[in-house]
Amino acid sequence: MKKFFLSICTLLLPLAAFAQLNGSGYYRVQNYNTKRYISIVGDYASIGANTADLESIKMLEGSTNDDFEDNVAWNPATLCYFESVGGNKWNLKGGGMDLYGKTGYYLNIDRLSKQTTDKEKKYGAIGTYTLYGKVSSTGMTATRYISDFSKWDINYDYGFPAVDFERRYWNIIPVTQEAGQYLGIKPEVQADSYYWTTMYAHFPWKPGEGMKAYWVSKVENGYAILKELTEVPESTPVLVRCTSDVVANNKVSLLTSTSVNSPGSTNYLKGVYFCNPTADKYRKVTPYNKTTMRMLAVIDGKLVFTNSDVNISYIPANKAYVDMESYLKQHTHTYPTLTVITEEDYVAGISTIEMEPQVKQKGVYNLKGQRIADTTEGLSRGVYIVNGRKVVLK
Repeated sequence: MKKFFLSICTLLLPLAAFAQLNGSGYYRVQNYNTKRYISIVGDYASIGANTADLESIKMLEGSTNDDFEDNVAWNPATLCYFESVGGNKWNLKGGGMDLYGKTGYYLNIDRLSKQTTDKEKKYGAIGTYTLYGKVSSTGMTATRYISDFSKWDINYDYGFPAVDFERRYWNIIPVTQEAGQYLGIKPEVQADSYYWTTMYAHFPWKPGEGMKAYWVSKVENGYAILKELTEVPESTPVLVRCTSDVVANNKVSLLTSTSVNSPGSTNYLKGVYFCNPTADKYRKVTPYNKTTMRMLAVIDGKLVFTNSDVNISYIPANKAYVDMESYLKQHTHTYPTLTVITEEDYVAGISTIEMEPQVKQKGVYNLKGQRIADTTEGLSRGVYIVNGRKVVLK
């Protein structure tokens, strides 16, 4: 992946190629000449009189089918919601970012309908787009185009780079089920004849045929207990079950809305949009905490969330973990590993449940359950309950 620096109040969106921008919806953006796709790795944006950047962006190779499936097809960071606000002005949303809300600027998008200049004929194509913003200051208005500027394979930190016509033109296509346009799921692990991963996305979606999505409704007795979601609301971290390890076989459908309510704070899964560990102002990471976080894994053939042998510094982008923080405030047993089980199987008692140790009552009690002393010193002969155990004093 190459870091992508653009010139303007640009997006935090994700978009694709070879179709017309046609109303509000989800799209990908692919550079017409480099064939690389925009992906959003942070939410930093700044637009002023002399500078404008949203350099929290990387370009992903996607010129071949293999490149597309390996880098783009499964990546929520390559999706963006284009919201029409009239004329050629659009707001861009995605990955926890709202362009207008962040900067106060909209993006201008123009479609090349005819080639009237030599540069348009040389570098553009009918049907491609230019994405730009207009920044006004001291009575002057400057136009800043978004271009793929990482052709030198190094990172540049600048506000308005020199105009590069060759990399100014973009293909914009909606996300559909078609080849080269779809969104699929890329599994992490295999267990119980299925393939699994976690996912956290800024858009609502529906699992494809044979797939299931779950949230963690409860952590209890060493289990992460799952509830199924037939549709996944936006910004809802889930565990996804697939029948294949091939991304193209795990296609999902994007939704504009869902009738299913988000589990919200009752969901023990917590998601992360970004993992950009660069040592600059674009850094956006969630450090891994072994005490409170449990990551998806397979141990002895069982699907689990665990902190055992987790060798990461930060939570990966668009992934989720079991958040144990609230649980640990109320329980004494930490459960380094949580076995994954559906709510139906847990209630039915299919698995052997290892009960959490009970907190014993401290002090001395009579057989009626009445507390009578701190210790047995000075007590008459008889039967007592001492620190939760039956004791006979003679």
